This record gives sequence, structure tokens and C-alpha cells, in this order.
Amino acid sequence: MSEHKDITAQPPSSLDAFSFYNPTKILFGKGMNKQIGKEISMRKHTNVLLVAGGGSIKKNGVYEEVTQSLKENGVEWTELWGVQPNPVLSKVYEGIEIVRKSSPAITAILAVGGGSVIDTCKAIAGGIDHPDIWQCFEGLSALTEKIYPLFVVCTVSATGSEMNMGCVVTNNDKKWNLKHQSLFPVATTIDPQAQYSLPWRTTKDGAIDAIVHCVEGILGAEGFEETTIALAESLILTIIQATNKLQHNPSDYTARANLCWAATLGLNGVAQVALNSGDWATHMLEHALSSMYPELSHGTGLAILLPSYIRWVMKHKVTDSSAPSSSQTPSETVVQRRKPHLAVLRRLSRNVFGIKSGDVLEGVDAMERLFQSWGAPTRFSQLEHESKAYKMMLTCSKGKDDTVCEELNEEEAKVLAKRYFAKKYQGSNGKLEENDVVDWVRLASK
Repeated sequence: MSEHKDITAQPPSSLDAFSFYNPTKILFGKGMNKQIGKEISMRKHTNVLLVAGGGSIKKNGVYEEVTQSLKENGVEWTELWGVQPNPVLSKVYEGIEIVRKSSPAITAILAVGGGSVIDTCKAIAGGIDHPDIWQCFEGLSALTEKIYPLFVVCTVSATGSEMNMGCVVTNNDKKWNLKHQSLFPVATTIDPQAQYSLPWRTTKDGAIDAIVHCVEGILGAEGFEETTIALAESLILTIIQATNKLQHNPSDYTARANLCWAATLGLNGVAQVALNSGDWATHMLEHALSSMYPELSHGTGLAILLPSYIRWVMKHKVTDSSAPSSSQTPSETVVQRRKPHLAVLRRLSRNVFGIKSGDVLEGVDAMERLFQSWGAPTRFSQLEHESKAYKMMLTCSKGKDDTVCEELNEEEAKVLAKRYFAKKYQGSNGKLEENDVVDWVRLASK
């Protein structure tokens, strides 16, 4: 086990004064999953908890590769299966109990899967020596200094969890995140070939998630951080180009490899350096949304909520970009930082979505067309009509030819807002009120 101090609380960054830390070792490329046993054994671990999802890794050969690598390097393992999308706290507790009762003792955790599996493992790793890991999600307790080391075989590229310090877990009506320096994986393998067999919906949901990570970082920018902003824009372009190719050929290695690496870079911290922590309201509201409707994939929720959020921002919060003057008081500078800058949104529209004029709303329209071309809905009214989210988020009226469900169910939107506020998130736009969230969601309805 490794010891860490929580140094996540840092003063606001600027381009000429920031700290960046990421200790995760990446082994990327064809056949790299076979190296995971060596990475574990060289750190003196001989018994691990192997955590996985529903069984796809037994169909695509990853399970055999990984377990053979463990055998060859003298590492024993105990298996925990059944991690689901939108991972739940009960599975975390199950893993914690297995480790606590293990004999010989399990000393490390091995995640073999995508973001849900990795996040579950982070919570397990943090909770073994903690009385109740959920208290850390609630902000009522800090992680103990001793965290079980985590190793990852990444089989779905989307969340960036394979190379960052965050995790998201659902506990009844709360889908909350936890960040801590000690939750960085020790080592991660990424073999793009292992993702050839992913269903298209998983690939496109992952791509949308990765794009939104980059966009949300840019929304917190002052406009001075050219290197980071340009990097985020380039990552988005790479994700779009690679995903377009994978839509027609899921086994295109070059496209798959570029999507995998771009998704990792999208949330390993490098694409958010000096961007005032970004504006993650879209992710926070999607977490609330999928806690209400677990059948709604994370990527689908983001495709619905991000375009409408930018439209809401343009309507209520946008300001022209200019550097804070030397005559401004610190409080005036803070207020300015809470507003995304028009220049940053314009360059996103121009550089990523090809709108020469830089018109932000035209850029949002182009973003929606992209998501729709991948088969993702961008309105609640475009969801499958049998889904709970469609039935609950919209009200229906009898039209001339058929029943039309397009108007927002405001009572349900207020329930969603309450779940959003429960986490007490405040991004670069400052604190949103209930009517702000309802207005935002209304823009996502039809």
C-alpha cells in the first residue's frame, strides 16, 4: 500500500503559476495487456482482487490475456464480477469485504474494464482501510493515508479514469464523484485492439463523454491559456475524426488508437491545466439525471445536456473576453472568472465545428448534428418513447394526428434540480438557482 497526502486543494491557477501532477504509468499499444502481470509483480504484489463487468472480456480474449499474464508472473487473484454502468455503492462494499477477509491477504486491486469498473475499484481501494467510503463522497470524511494500489486494464476509452484521480459511484438517488491524489492508478494498459468488438453505442457514448470533458474545461478559460485551449481543441478534432472512421470500420487500428489516447488525455489533467478548474455543470447535472433514470447512458445524457447548456449560457451568462485590468479588485476578477468568455466559445465554434464567423449558436447546431449523425439524441423528445426518461421528463398533448410529447414536465425538472443541488457544485458560472436548471432543461426538451 502507498501513502499519500491530499494536496488537491490548490489556489486558483494561472498560466504562469500552476501545478500539474499525474503519476500513472501508461503501457499503450498492441499486446500491452499482457504486461499487466509484470507491472503488478515488480511491485511485490502476489495476490489481487480482479474486478470486471458483465463478461465481455471473456468473449474478446482480454480475460485470457490478463489471467495468463498474472499466472506467468506468480500473481494469484480473486474475482469480483457484475459491475454495471452507473456503478453502485453496494458493489463497492462487496469488493471491500472480499479484500478485508482475504487470506492470503489481497494487497492490490486490478480493474479490467471501462470507466464503471475502474471507478468501482478506486472506491474499493480507498474504502478498505476507511470506516465508510461513502462518507468521503459526502464530504463528511477524508480518505485515510493508506490506499490500496490500483492497476488497470482499460477496455473502454471514455471517462479518462484510467489515468486520473476521480471516480463516480451511485448510492440510491445520489450519483456523486470523489477526487483524491491517491486514487491515480499505479499503471494502466491500453490495447486498442481489445476495443474492436465494442458495440457502436459504447464507442460513440465514450467519444461524446471525452468531447464534453474537453469542452467543459474550455468553458472555464480566461482566454490567455493558448497552449491548453489549443490542446483541448485538437483532442476534440481527433476524437471526431477517429469516431467518424470507427462508425464505418470499428477495427480501424489507427482510428481506434487515436480515440483511445485522446480520450485518456481528455481527462488526465493536461487538457485542463490553468483553466480555472473548468465548468462541469453539464457533468454534474447528467449525474443527477442518470441517477433518476439509470437506463440512460452517460453519453446520451451529455449529448442532450451540453448543447442546451451552451445555449443557456449564451442567453444568461456570456461576456466578452478581456484580461482583468490592473485596476480591478480581486473580487471583481473572481466575478469575471465565473463567466465563460465569448471569445473562447467563438473559437470553439470556429476551430472545431467549422463555423467561419465564429457564431456560437451555429457551432452548437453543428455539435448537435455531429452527435445525431452518430445516433445520439440531443433532445429528451428524441429518446426512445418507451424509456422512463422520455415519459417522465416530458408532458404529452394530443395532436391532430398523434400524441406529441415535447413540453418539459417542470415538476420532474425541479426534482432533477434538487438532485443537482445536493452535491453543492459551483463552477465558473457561479451557483445556479432552481429556475436556472429548469430553464436549461427546458432548452433540452424539444
